[in-house]
Amino acid sequence: MLFGNVSAVVPDEYTLTPEGFVRDWGVEETATMLFEESYTDMATFHPVPMYAFHDGLVANDKAGEVVDRWPDRFRSYACVDPLRDGWEGELEAQIQDFDPLGIKLYPSHWSEDHHEGWSMGDPEVAFPVFEKAHDLGIELIDIHKAIPFGPVPRGPYHPGDVDEAAESFPDLTFSIVHGGYSFTEETAWQLARFPNVYVNLEGLPAIFLGNERRFGELLAELISFLGEDGMDRLFWSSGAMSVHPRPPT
Repeated sequence: MLFGNVSAVVPDEYTLTPEGFVRDWGVEETATMLFEESYTDMATFHPVPMYAFHDGLVANDKAGEVVDRWPDRFRSYACVDPLRDGWEGELEAQIQDFDPLGIKLYPSHWSEDHHEGWSMGDPEVAFPVFEKAHDLGIELIDIHKAIPFGPVPRGPYHPGDVDEAAESFPDLTFSIVHGGYSFTEETAWQLARFPNVYVNLEGLPAIFLGNERRFGELLAELISFLGEDGMDRLFWSSGAMSVHPRPPT
């Protein structure tokens, strides 16, 4: 899915074959791509708890490895699936392994033959994660939104449920990852209404490469209710490794 999304817009010299893309990426080549082949100075990394893959798509130990090897270049997020038994222990282990700066969440639970969505406003599923984060001294919660993973219901990927999380936990900061890729007007209203809501622009570089005018329109809409003062709540992300970081920077 990732390869299909980006292969049409990335310049030929930065495009891989399907076989070169769909494989086990090593941390060495990821670091090289970021820090030698592009203008990136600092990167955030995170595991991906999609357990339809045996290691979760991006394994926890890779986060520990990049932080250990390049502590001045990488910070990492912890990443848990709140519908997976034992997520509390997984979070505590990641905190011990690589001192995450926040928690990255996905609004879906995957196994080999099952998909189930969940809501950021669910007091039984989401709120325990936020409470645990607060107890552990973590104040940043990032949530994947806007881009559904394949033929699954789109509802969990709408950012509207971030309202309930931001209102209920004003001491935490919530970042909508891929914010503006879709549901742009709703996301703009969230920025205007909740000072603890931010937007991570990962995903929009692919739009920038394919249609600069559309990228500008999305960016303008995101800050439409804030003006330039709201720019400090938008964070750039090249989206590596799905998009090579050099062309959009």
